[in-house]
Amino acid sequence: MVNECEVCGSVEVIPFRCKRCGGVFCGEHRLPEYHDCMARRDLARKIFLEQSSSESAHQTRERATVDSTPRLPNRLHKPRKSLSKGFKYQLSGFRYGVRRFFRRLLRSSYIIPLILIIIVASVASYTVYTDNGSSVDGFFKGLSDIVYPPVYTQSLKLDSNTYLANPDGTHACVTIYRNATDPTYDELMSFLWQDDTYLKTYVPGKFVCINFATSLSDNAERNGIKAHVVSIELSGYPYGGHACNAFNTTDRGWVFVDVTGNTAEQNAQGQPKSWGLVDMKVGYPYLIRPLTFTYGWTEEPLGRIISYQIVS
Repeated sequence: MVNECEVCGSVEVIPFRCKRCGGVFCGEHRLPEYHDCMARRDLARKIFLEQSSSESAHQTRERATVDSTPRLPNRLHKPRKSLSKGFKYQLSGFRYGVRRFFRRLLRSSYIIPLILIIIVASVASYTVYTDNGSSVDGFFKGLSDIVYPPVYTQSLKLDSNTYLANPDGTHACVTIYRNATDPTYDELMSFLWQDDTYLKTYVPGKFVCINFATSLSDNAERNGIKAHVVSIELSGYPYGGHACNAFNTTDRGWVFVDVTGNTAEQNAQGQPKSWGLVDMKVGYPYLIRPLTFTYGWTEEPLGRIISYQIVS
């Protein structure tokens, strides 16, 4: 019958006719993809053939181009390295990045204040150090002196939370000279014989062993000798702790020096003022071997060394 679906054979009162192949179909099979439309298959086959022919023509042209290229002998026909091309791209990108950075820096509103700060800081440092009598070698030297000052003050720190203290409770400090170096033993002895820190008077509660140690350290650093302060814990000593100095000589290693002076009573009794060397060994008595002394006087040990720490 005329109104039968060509796929399922169902009779339709109002059939659907495909515009591509002209067939009659029910409502379920009216679309081309549901009744295997011949016109749709022919169209797909035509497209496939056209694509195949274009690809074959392209391959034929490529083959003809390759075949027409003159071939060189194997020893001369060397492939080009792709690394050089990639490196060229990387180098050009780097140059572009550098140029863009400087362009943005020059256009920035911070460049002029930054330059002014550097110039003013350099000039200020130049003026300060010239007035103090030291020589300055221009712009960069003055700027480096600001960042890394040649002379600065440092607190004596035992650990992250503990500092050595003066009798008044303030932090004990020493002056550090960056140009100071470790001396030889003879250079150290020559300095100690000229130093007069031991001639000062020991005043309980005002000027004690830590003050003698920091004074000697400052004098040594000022004379170009790198000095250190030592914190000592003693047993059998009424004050519990003591302080002296240490010097790391280049030929004899560590040398410990004690320049703690006499009290007013000791001076009244005629006890000689002296400074001496100390054999710093844990568990041994803290005994000062005086190098400036009067015959008839002997030094008594302050106590037994429990521990010691080189602070600065």
